[in-house]
This record gives sequence, C-alpha cells and structure tokens, in this order.
Amino acid sequence: MKTSLNLCCLPTNVRSTEMGSVTGEVFLNFLRNDFPRLIQHVPDFIKNRMWLQLDGASAHFSVTVRHHLNEHFPNAWIGRQGPTAWPPRSADLTPMDYFLWGVVKSDVYRVPATTREDMVERIQQSFQRISPLVLRNVRRSFRRRAELCLTENGHHFEQLL
Repeated sequence: MKTSLNLCCLPTNVRSTEMGSVTGEVFLNFLRNDFPRLIQHVPDFIKNRMWLQLDGASAHFSVTVRHHLNEHFPNAWIGRQGPTAWPPRSADLTPMDYFLWGVVKSDVYRVPATTREDMVERIQQSFQRISPLVLRNVRRSFRRRAELCLTENGHHFEQLL
C-alpha cells in the first residue's frame, strides 16, 4: 500500500497583546478564527484529508476544543481523548517534539531577548529560517520512525535510527 505524508508547520503572527497563557478558550479562538485563515490557500483535496495532531497540553484537551475538533475534523485529529489513540509522551513519533521545538528554542535563546516584542520577532524569524528541504527531511524521518515503531511492535526504536 502506498501512502504519503505531508508535514505542515503553521507559525502564527502573535502580537504582544495576545501573549500569555494559552487556555482552552484562547486555543478554541485560534481554531475558529486564525487556523481557517492560515489554511485558506490549501487546496480542498488536501484539506479534506488533513489531520491535526495535538500534544497533551491542557488547552488542547478542554471540552470545548474537543467538541470543535470533533465537529470540524471528525475522526481526523490526534490528541488526548480524541478519536485516534496516540501513545502519551511519544516525542520520538511527534515531529514537533523530535525536531521543531529544539531547533526553534536553540535559535531563539542563543542570545537573551530584551523585550516581549523581541522574543516574538525572534520566534517568527526562526520559523522563517526553516527551509522546505529541512521539512522534507523531517517528513522522511517521521516515516522512518513510524515504520520502526511498527517493526518493533510499539517498543523503543530510537536506538535503531
């Protein structure tokens, strides 16, 4: 069976007045208002096959967020109490964990930020520096990791990478 995987990372333009803790309400607002705008140019045939993967953050787990995801992405989202089981704390299977956050954090924190606005600017610049080639390599790595996970019957596999 031939399968394909498209990895998409959508950094948003966060204004300093919006910074603070991400609550269920804040994340739901993002899903309702910002996310549709961010994917508006994605072709429908891709959007119709798109899945969302969320980590175990409390904001992603709120009842209102899960209801929204069930309504707008029925059986097409991965997260706590979602329709698709995903191993908890499985950083080796989550591109955001095994690649993105480490790269962005090391880039952003190389020199201490002076203001919130400086921090936002650094984050945006860091995302912009991630090339399509790097994202293709991350996608290839994800496929390899998924294959190894299946080969090893869900047991540890990072030592085989």
